[in-house]
Amino acid sequence: MKNLLKVIILLGLVFAFSFICSCKQDKQEKKTSVPTVKVTIKHDEGIKLIDDKPLDVTKGETWKVVKEKVAQKYSVLEGFTFEGFHLNDENGAGLQDTYVFEKDTAIFIKSVKDKWVKVKYADLDGYLEKITTQDINYIHVIELVKENMEGSMSGLSFRPSPLGNILIKHAGKQVALKFDESIEGLKEMKSSFSRIPNIVSVENIPNGVETLETCFAECTALKEVKMLPNTVKSLKNCFNSCTSLIQPPVIPEGVQDMSDCFAMCAELQEAPVLPKSVTNLEECFLYCVKLKKAPELPENVTNIASTFMACMLMEEMPKIPSGVTNMKFTFAACKALTKTSSIPAKVKDIRNLFLDCRKITQVVLECPYNKTAELGQEGFYVKDAFKGCAGLKAGSITVPTAYLEDYKNGASVLGCDASCFVGK
Repeated sequence: MKNLLKVIILLGLVFAFSFICSCKQDKQEKKTSVPTVKVTIKHDEGIKLIDDKPLDVTKGETWKVVKEKVAQKYSVLEGFTFEGFHLNDENGAGLQDTYVFEKDTAIFIKSVKDKWVKVKYADLDGYLEKITTQDINYIHVIELVKENMEGSMSGLSFRPSPLGNILIKHAGKQVALKFDESIEGLKEMKSSFSRIPNIVSVENIPNGVETLETCFAECTALKEVKMLPNTVKSLKNCFNSCTSLIQPPVIPEGVQDMSDCFAMCAELQEAPVLPKSVTNLEECFLYCVKLKKAPELPENVTNIASTFMACMLMEEMPKIPSGVTNMKFTFAACKALTKTSSIPAKVKDIRNLFLDCRKITQVVLECPYNKTAELGQEGFYVKDAFKGCAGLKAGSITVPTAYLEDYKNGASVLGCDASCFVGK
């Protein structure tokens, strides 16, 4: 009996001890338990979820912390670009880092469809054939080889590239072009897209290309080429007669020849910054009738013949670099031109230099009078330099004293009165 009593007492003590421990554990759990909320993830067609289970996040946590967890649960599909995170649905408020999660919440991952559609070169003809929209078609042409991109020219005869000929075949469909960063072996793009009427913009030219001579000549719908590679050396005639071109590209350092580059670009209102490497600007901005301000001319330039001819809104000449030798027709028909700068000593050809510049009132020539005859005509290289310059009066043209008499004697050839000339 005594033993039974001892067993009962012992069992009671064990039960009591277990009860006390259990209470303490419950209290401890209550003390350490942290409340959570569920974050449900929604999305549109451009987003793929790794799993669709809601996230358990600590109540009171901020979006700055939560978005790092969300980032591990989704990816953006090809052809789409991530747009942003929104509360509840795609029309909800954009999530800020400071947003606090106090209750179960839904977030929406929104994407936008990439405007560029990747099309294999081999499929391009068929792709364009099926297009019925009149909208601009943004095409990233892939799987190109250099032969697809190379055009050629002979004299004034332009032969577009095979890619260019595909676009000509579908001339009624507006196209914006994008290319891969580089195309193996592609160095020349002469006339590649010349006289193609349906190119409206170009995103980039592949790295490695050195010559863009006549590349986009007479592309009358072209408004913009965004990026040129730093490998380019020649832009001769590149955008000649691109009558819709509004925005010039950034010209890379290393370009040397820009002759006729923007000639006849009647909508061009702003000139690009010209790199120090440029030496030839002949006819570069010829008949850019909306160009108001000339760019700064690089010191290496030697030829600016007809460069600003018929830039009818331009009021001020740029400073002429000391190495310039050819200035024939440079400012001819610049009817708004009022402020001039000195003509350097090395200049040999000033034919029609200021032809019909009616508003200029002062000119300084530092160059000798070029007596050299050409085609049997004495004074050939100075002929009509000031013809039609009604604002030039007596003493308005300063020349080196050593050549004052030569200039006075040649006044009729130059197109002004002998009294205009004064020695320096």
